[in-house]
Amino acid sequence: MSKLFPINIIIITILLIISNAAESCEVKVKSNEERPSLLTPEFLEKLRNRSDKKEVNSDKDAANFNLVNPKPLSAEEKKMSAQERIERKYKGELPIVAKELLIYFSNRQYFIENNIPIINRLFISGPLARKLNFMNTLPQELELPAIYVSAANFVTEDGLETASRVHKVFEAAKNLNKPVLLFINGVDLINSQNQDYMNANKVALDAIINKLDDIEHNKDIFVVIEGRSLEGLNTRMRSRFIGRACELTGDWD
Repeated sequence: MSKLFPINIIIITILLIISNAAESCEVKVKSNEERPSLLTPEFLEKLRNRSDKKEVNSDKDAANFNLVNPKPLSAEEKKMSAQERIERKYKGELPIVAKELLIYFSNRQYFIENNIPIINRLFISGPLARKLNFMNTLPQELELPAIYVSAANFVTEDGLETASRVHKVFEAAKNLNKPVLLFINGVDLINSQNQDYMNANKVALDAIINKLDDIEHNKDIFVVIEGRSLEGLNTRMRSRFIGRACELTGDWD
């Protein structure tokens, strides 16, 4: 009985989190006007300053993306759990689905050994600064490598290399052969009705959806997609994030 008790507690906690996710994460509909890429030079410079960063753009049909490894934790930080470290920096109630992610990576081996499913995707919305801090803080505190890519980098004018670019980014995540966070920003922007790039945009969205489906049972890759609102995505993409979307409302230290 002593061995079963904590296991039951973990399973019950996970089930409660999943059942309450849709109710606890509110996504607000926002306008569909253009905005610049979230991965600004200032943000990428911040990543360079905090960790080992590698920019990959080896050939014409490869999307530029940034692979970032976390800095070592201090002795004081190692005394705390990842959730404690993140909640210390996040001033507000951390969304339920974000907490579920922390529970998974903190108990990943248990999930694998007991074949407990995990939905390895998350859609985040909210003020720009809060999303930037989330994308920067999460992999650092979880001690995980992160891949950052703008969805706009997938799109080519003729659409010929678009699917290949998406494929190569997901393959780069797979080839790490270890847990990794894959952040894709601005997916809602390539859902816009820009006539010049409409075909390429559709190819990019379809390729991302196909890759999300391909890695549905992958326990190493966790995809975080950023946008202004879930309603800004097309129906197929939106269906992949039902109960997996939340708005970041708290501030960060």
